[in-house]
Amino acid sequence: MAYSIYMDGTKVGSLANEGFLTVKVAPGRHTLYARIDWLKSPGLTFDISENETITYAVSGFRNVNLLVIALFLVVLYNTLRFLFNVESTFLLLLLVPALVVVLYFLTLGREKYLSIAAERTPPAARAVAPPNKDLPT
Repeated sequence: MAYSIYMDGTKVGSLANEGFLTVKVAPGRHTLYARIDWLKSPGLTFDISENETITYAVSGFRNVNLLVIALFLVVLYNTLRFLFNVESTFLLLLLVPALVVVLYFLTLGREKYLSIAAERTPPAARAVAPPNKDLPT
């Protein structure tokens, strides 16, 4: 799946996982966000001057642990209820937090699913390591 990248509300390209996208923009203030399906990142507003380069990194879901726990609770509930015929209101209480987490990310949290942040080291600088002067040649 690819992230769709938007600048000032207009789609400027797509970005595969760990991919790169270069976008030339006019100097001034711009808003950047990423989108995948109906989920997106919060908008990031930045100022850029002429001949300036800014690198941003898009990352996927930061709170994956919450969804894993929610999925575990749903599986536990169904296993105990249907395989072992356990009927209890406690089981229903296990299911409520799981449903709340899932509903949050399907509704209110859908605009916080992805994150976008300025990267300290540009991709080109990471790709080529400087030579080590301590090693004999």
